[in-house]
Amino acid sequence: MRFKRFLPILAGIGMFIILGLPGCTVRQDAVIKADGSGTLQFNMSLMPFFVETIQDAADAFGAQDMVKQGRIFDLNQIKADFAKKKSVVLTRVASPAPDKLEGELSFSNIEKVFQDEKELAQTGVVKFSSEGNKKTLSVSLNKSNIKQLTALFPVLSNPFFEMFMPQENEKITDAEYLEMIDFAFGAKGTPGVQASFIELKVTVKGTILSQSGGKQQGNTVTFSIPLLRVLLLDKPLEYSIVFTG
Repeated sequence: MRFKRFLPILAGIGMFIILGLPGCTVRQDAVIKADGSGTLQFNMSLMPFFVETIQDAADAFGAQDMVKQGRIFDLNQIKADFAKKKSVVLTRVASPAPDKLEGELSFSNIEKVFQDEKELAQTGVVKFSSEGNKKTLSVSLNKSNIKQLTALFPVLSNPFFEMFMPQENEKITDAEYLEMIDFAFGAKGTPGVQASFIELKVTVKGTILSQSGGKQQGNTVTFSIPLLRVLLLDKPLEYSIVFTG
């Protein structure tokens, strides 16, 4: 996979998980209806040190032309990738600055987005269920199911990205991981990772009965996840919203 496709796919349909790299912050606003349909607006911002890393590596990964043109995100490739997906539609995508990517997705059923990929169907990464008028949306990410995500996000099999992902049988401390980040990205790597978050704001069309892992305000729950916790997965990440609609 060419490096110019590496970052764009990260801002794709993984609306709840691993939408970050060391040196970026991802913010997403999702609206979920009672039937599981909805929309997701996403905004990715890269930190300067990570942009510099991309620019330095451009020649090695065949992306030198894009970098020379002041571009990091290949919008045409993003559109082509989403055109292959059955259960999610890219309704808007833009890169207002070289270090920024934003857009909007729509889907008819959020769980089906993941179930359409055979490798992911049984992993339980995202579940949406109904029991009468009660709806439950849950997200579960751990070292066991993260490998299957390559079916949905081929970029995860890229060696450059894979070396930063959690290894199922490996235990590594925060300090050891940050030392590796500093080796890869220089002195700015550690503060960059520590300042990076995945933020997801979910608004449901209904009344929230309960939630876990986030902060609720009205019919909206905000999940703010330090990127380091996603990259290490030393503990499973579990989030849920139960609502009526």
